[in-house]
Amino acid sequence: MSTAVELKEEFEIEKATETDMLRAAPVPASPVGVDRENKIIRGRVVAQLGAFKTGRGEFTEDSLRAIVKLYKQHPEGVPANYGHHSDTGAAETLDAFIGVDKNARIDGDKVRADLHLNPVAFLPDGTGSSRGERLMLRAESAPTSFGSSLVLGADKLYRLDNRSRRKTDENGNVLPPVWMPNMLRSSDVVAVGDAVHGGFLSAEDQLNAKIEELFADSTREEIETALSAIRKYLDGRFPVEQLEATPEPPVEQPAAEAKTEPEAEPCCDDETLRLRWKNKVRKAGVN
Repeated sequence: MSTAVELKEEFEIEKATETDMLRAAPVPASPVGVDRENKIIRGRVVAQLGAFKTGRGEFTEDSLRAIVKLYKQHPEGVPANYGHHSDTGAAETLDAFIGVDKNARIDGDKVRADLHLNPVAFLPDGTGSSRGERLMLRAESAPTSFGSSLVLGADKLYRLDNRSRRKTDENGNVLPPVWMPNMLRSSDVVAVGDAVHGGFLSAEDQLNAKIEELFADSTREEIETALSAIRKYLDGRFPVEQLEATPEPPVEQPAAEAKTEPEAEPCCDDETLRLRWKNKVRKAGVN
């Protein structure tokens, strides 16, 4: 497999020595993605372009194509389990089987597949329900709260510099290797994903699909007219509250200067005051 040539970059290849459990996407689904009649969860993301959350590696476009090719080697479908189980001989591993993944395809920067739930997934499991029913219900109500996880083998390709040393980042850490899958054992349903970083079958994806379907044959002018109508509808349904006019702060007037009484000039001595008082009393006619 001439992976170094395909990737157009010099690599050091670390051959696969074990089966890796590679947690991938939060299982994206919705009433559109869940086919209850046929018991299928359609279009769940199992791998996505870019670095893994754990920093263990990353997928390139070649990696995604390799995954789809591995799926095609299982025409009956890739087994899907309820959770990861490393001991393949354990009874709980045998009982974890819930169905098979089929119809793997590349959708932009991700690989999607359809989970066909097996009748055994709908057997009572002591919880008052079944794993299959809970998965479909959860895929409809909380599609990003759990995930898909590939159990695979992969060659790990480290990027090399011009001196054939593994490339490092600005902090001196070796760049994560590119994973080139060469064996696919199962595609499990787990709680937390690792190999995706957004863009799975979420509300945004579904909305974009609906918009594309609605305006597939529309001109730009027709779409702009529709957007204007949507804006009017939005304003009518959720009217913008009128903001109260904020009163302007009062202009501060300069403080008036306080009037001060002129200081009384010294009048006279006590004898002079006594004579003035007697004079006022006499004029008033008081004896």
